[in-house]
Amino acid sequence: MPRDDLEELFSKLNGVVFTGGPAQPETDKQYFDTATALYNLVSTSGSHVPLWGTCLGFEMISSIVGHGEDNVLSDFDAEKLSLPLTFTPSADVSQVYGAASMPSAVREILSSQNVTTNWHEYGVSSSAFATSLAPAGLVATSTNLDREGKEFVSSLEHSSLPIFATQWHPEANQFDTTDKKGDSTPSRSSDAVLVMQHLANFFVGEARKNDHAFDDKDDFSLHVLNATSSGTTFDGWIYYFEKE
Repeated sequence: MPRDDLEELFSKLNGVVFTGGPAQPETDKQYFDTATALYNLVSTSGSHVPLWGTCLGFEMISSIVGHGEDNVLSDFDAEKLSLPLTFTPSADVSQVYGAASMPSAVREILSSQNVTTNWHEYGVSSSAFATSLAPAGLVATSTNLDREGKEFVSSLEHSSLPIFATQWHPEANQFDTTDKKGDSTPSRSSDAVLVMQHLANFFVGEARKNDHAFDDKDDFSLHVLNATSSGTTFDGWIYYFEKE
């Protein structure tokens, strides 16, 4: 998408989500360049448009800020692994996890139960975060250990901008319908669903802080990708888009 068109579209969006996925951030140059442009728009537009990154989205944000995935990403054995979070001291004043936004009971669930679902083979070590990401304003708010005892950053946010990311999948407890071949099926407990719904509500609340909107229903329809679901695979749903 040309930069002018992307900027026009951004002016109508209330929020941006970098989703999870099976690749690495720079596998597709067009995807990486577009994500970088969106990150820069969130950072410089002056509008309160929140950005959330999940798994690959977390790695995308880290790679953008760290000037390339080779500078920040390394291998981790955290595929199909459910864990509680280990909060950093910064979590106490976090936009996401701090007392002003997250009730203590919800935070207790996150820190004591296996409710965060990890499906990643790459991640950001605490040392790489401190060297490449913290100087740019990113703050690590939680960490975890993979199966080999290697520490990775599992949650981050920007110190002053509405930019948030989790290496784990908040949506999995409520919406992932596959069992990942029986390994680490996301928790379906009421506590797990409560936590994930809280995070969804947090992001929507952030998105309500701007007045961006499409001109009308026709303008909205022009920008929506309508797709037909064709069923599930091991990794989830497949959608087909008709070529115009």
